[in-house]
Amino acid sequence: MVINLRSSLVWSQVNISFGYNVSCFLVVFCLYLSDDGHLTVG
Repeated sequence: MVINLRSSLVWSQVNISFGYNVSCFLVVFCLYLSDDGHLTVG
């Protein structure tokens, strides 16, 4: 039971970090498209 709990905690952290990376990628991608293909910072 302890092993299952620990693995589920690790899995949830992996899912959270994966979702965060995907969200950042989508935001950057949308900014890239909305700026006529030129990525500007700031």
